[in-house]
Amino acid sequence: MCFRTRKGTGEGGVDVRSRIRGGVDRTTMVTLVDALEDKELVEWRRSPQDRRKNIVQLTPAGGERLHDAEFPRQEMERRFLAPLSKTDATRLVRALRSLVGAPTNADQASDSA
Repeated sequence: MCFRTRKGTGEGGVDVRSRIRGGVDRTTMVTLVDALEDKELVEWRRSPQDRRKNIVQLTPAGGERLHDAEFPRQEMERRFLAPLSKTDATRLVRALRSLVGAPTNADQASDSA
């Protein structure tokens, strides 16, 4: 499954399997995407390059919703990090991003199999 934004031609998909690390199984992901589809924020498509893959693409309404959420997200992040110095806030954000991208035990087990 891939996610794509709707910039121009819609190129630049993100492979969800490589982005989601633990915590969200396939069934849950499909349920979440179906809920977004019901709200007309995303749409499912078959990959033209690989018919076995599904692409989840933002609709124009989904792109607007994502854009509208950016300022409130930034404000919440600013408030959350406010007690920290700029240096400490940068370190925390970097560490959290590293953790999100780190392989899980399940990933490591499948890599060694």
